[in-house]
Amino acid sequence: MKKTLFCLSIMAFTVLAFAHGVGIKVVEQSPFIKTESSYSGEEPIAHARALVFAPDEKETEFQRGRTDAYGFFVFIPDRAGDWRFEVDDEMGHRKEIVIPVTEEFLKGDAFGDQEDETEVPTYIKIILGLSLIIGITGIFYGIKAKRMLKSKK
Repeated sequence: MKKTLFCLSIMAFTVLAFAHGVGIKVVEQSPFIKTESSYSGEEPIAHARALVFAPDEKETEFQRGRTDAYGFFVFIPDRAGDWRFEVDDEMGHRKEIVIPVTEEFLKGDAFGDQEDETEVPTYIKIILGLSLIIGITGIFYGIKAKRMLKSKK
């Protein structure tokens, strides 16, 4: 019974640990850039701290604010380069991405969608979680078998 509860608690912990990855979708529509931040379960990251850093700027943010109730944040870049966007819900979930801005975008000649490609698919997270559970269970039973062999000697 104790073993079953132990295994179930590990499974529950693993599922909870992988349930809150952070993803950011970027919509570029000249002259503004709109970001949509969400947890991996597609739940928006509402009222999270959002920071925008201009190209070649490490310390001082270009813009600071909070996402809205739906996880959206909008800013208007003033020059071309790699802009850094950071969202932090201040509860341990943080994500940073780089948004390339071109001269054509600033002139209003280009627009489109860009999806954050660093988000790990859910099925990979599930496989990883199950592998972790099976691995821990194998170690547990290996130790138990070793103890049983020693006690028979």
